[in-house]
Amino acid sequence: MRFIKEPEKRNSSWLAVPDDLDESMLHRRILSADVCISDLDGTDADPAEEIALEGKVSRFFTQPKYAKWLLKTGWSILTKRNPVKKEEAVSERWREYIYLFLRNKREISELQAGFTRDNVLASLYSGVEEFYSILRAQKFYMTRNIYPVAFAFGSVLGFSGVFAEEDNKSKRLENFIKACPYFQKYILKGDSVIDEEMNDVLKFYKKCGLIKDAVGMYISKKPKESQMNPEFEMNLGRDYTALVDFVNYGPVGTF
Repeated sequence: MRFIKEPEKRNSSWLAVPDDLDESMLHRRILSADVCISDLDGTDADPAEEIALEGKVSRFFTQPKYAKWLLKTGWSILTKRNPVKKEEAVSERWREYIYLFLRNKREISELQAGFTRDNVLASLYSGVEEFYSILRAQKFYMTRNIYPVAFAFGSVLGFSGVFAEEDNKSKRLENFIKACPYFQKYILKGDSVIDEEMNDVLKFYKKCGLIKDAVGMYISKKPKESQMNPEFEMNLGRDYTALVDFVNYGPVGTF
């Protein structure tokens, strides 16, 4: 991987691509895409799993059920060394969180009330809103998060639809491709092993000739080779500024 835009300091925006990738062609492919499939948690905003684990001390003591879930979750994730197994554990624990705490009508109402337009915009990673505003493609979320949350983000960002509580996102994407043959040029955004499986699906259908193109964008926590995913054509951090500049102005040397 090589940097199109190197990080200037800690947590600053950066952008990396495979060594042999044609930047000018990549720029044209992004602008000509007709559909964008994106993960939500950890890709456009902080993961729901992280939010569920933060700032819950009072709840820990007042709700034994939550304390039990929290302890079981920590053990389940920490004991998994394999990235795939760890991702599966996170999915399993998040499913249980939804079942235990987000099926109550009052809980859902309180949750929906908190996702105002201003709150959604404030929770987005830097540059996410601008990226979507300049993207010509139709946009869809494919997420493990619940529908009210996914819908709130999608509505604010002008998405055409959301697929929520998707435990098998690669299968959902396959069904989407077959049901929507008019979409031929894809952008995929994600930050996990599960999202890499979706990237593999797009590569397969491109190779078979059922879609014309697919550009994968991986959201990495750090600009280190060990943290990047070379299976995606672009790697970037949780600050989208460099990506926005690339889409707006083209390859390095013009921005």
